[in-house]
Amino acid sequence: MGIWLELGIFGLVFVFAFWQMHDVRRAQEQTRQQRAREKALLDAPQQAVHDAIDLPIRTDETDQTPKMEGAATHAQTKSGTQDSV
Repeated sequence: MGIWLELGIFGLVFVFAFWQMHDVRRAQEQTRQQRAREKALLDAPQQAVHDAIDLPIRTDETDQTPKMEGAATHAQTKSGTQDSV
């Protein structure tokens, strides 16, 4: 009879442990989602500023590297040469 009491208590402890792990996982997921929302809110003004600048970008057909139109590199302005757009 005593073994059933011990097994019952062990079973309750086991179920409680799994329930706690379930709660921890759920809380971790909620924390991840909240951090993602906060990061999105913090990044939104920076993205809006970047979008407000709205510099046109072109790609050079030979190397497919994005180039800013009308913007010359420091070396090009120093040497006096500049790509014509």
